[in-house]
Amino acid sequence: MAASGANSRRTSVDHHRTKPKPITRTKSLTKDNPKEVVTVDSGRVTDEDKRALRKVARNLMEPGKGLLLLDDATDQFGAGLDSKGALNNHHDRQDTVLLLLSDNDAWYVFVSGVVLQESTYGILRNSKEIRKTVLKDLEEKNVYVGIRIAKEQFQLPGTHGEKTPSGLDTMSDDCHVLKEMGAAFAIFTSVFDIDEYTPSLLAYVDNATYLTRSANICQRAGLVPVLNLKLTNHLTESNDLELLKITEDILAFLVKALADHHVYLEGVLLRITPVSVLTTDIKHAARATMKAIVHCIPPALGGVLLSDIGNLNQSTGILNEMFLTPCLKPCPLTFAWGDIFQNDVIGAWSRDKSTHQERIKLMTKNLKTCSEASMGQLPKDQHTLFVTKVSEA
Repeated sequence: MAASGANSRRTSVDHHRTKPKPITRTKSLTKDNPKEVVTVDSGRVTDEDKRALRKVARNLMEPGKGLLLLDDATDQFGAGLDSKGALNNHHDRQDTVLLLLSDNDAWYVFVSGVVLQESTYGILRNSKEIRKTVLKDLEEKNVYVGIRIAKEQFQLPGTHGEKTPSGLDTMSDDCHVLKEMGAAFAIFTSVFDIDEYTPSLLAYVDNATYLTRSANICQRAGLVPVLNLKLTNHLTESNDLELLKITEDILAFLVKALADHHVYLEGVLLRITPVSVLTTDIKHAARATMKAIVHCIPPALGGVLLSDIGNLNQSTGILNEMFLTPCLKPCPLTFAWGDIFQNDVIGAWSRDKSTHQERIKLMTKNLKTCSEASMGQLPKDQHTLFVTKVSEA
């Protein structure tokens, strides 16, 4: 009887959690109207929204596909344009992104989503011709469009120069606008500087809270949040165990905050930096990164996206070895890479567009190799993974 009662109570609790209902409260007013029923939003995602978020997250983590960050941070993207003779303004960024989005018949099979800056996406959506051609074509091919929501970083008081993002007061409006424009997911970034004194406990807690509240707001607007943990190592001498411990601490604080704020885990994606980026041993880096994921990531999470380390060969080698690591993977894993893909293709934007098709072939070939790596299928004897010249494509 006791076990039956416990099961009954457990079922009741689970039912309440899966179907959040509005909270009703009463407050006294006057003698003539002594009570008034006030409906308060429970603050949780509805079952219908959960199904939609889970569908998008699963499609983004489809095996053999990854995210392509076409419009990186403005300074990085502008540096690439300046080197090719273009200017870092809205017009040139629009032309460059259109170049990368066009002729996607070859590479779309290896990409589940593309990421743009909020300003660039707004320009593309405001053009009827682009909206009917490029964006509509991506939608028909089940390639989701995501937005990088970049907020200004402020110094965190009481720390050694550590920073924290701002902008939570306008986050809800931003997310609803992006949802109405047709976006399916959004990327939020927190930066952790690793040196002798950082990251501090305050940085762990504050950044985890920011990402969690952003994820909550994002889900309520109907967007899948992608939480980007950017780890910058400033240590001249460090060991792999120290970097692994810091990575695990960051993940542990974030997962705890997600649980405290009732974020729907199946509708969240996490982007992390590989552990041990200072070493040239790809297998060792892959195992350390996989160990952090296994130790800290719950199986309910929608998936983990691997950041690049500035080199396609090393990044893809780590991703391939992570799948070959003999351990139980808690959730889906794939890549989310940006400028290391598009540097060669940006060159085709320059005044001469004669090499455009060859550049697209080059990017497609590299994406295919990354797709194989995301499933652990890279050939063992393949020493040079990527082509770097158009003549090799």
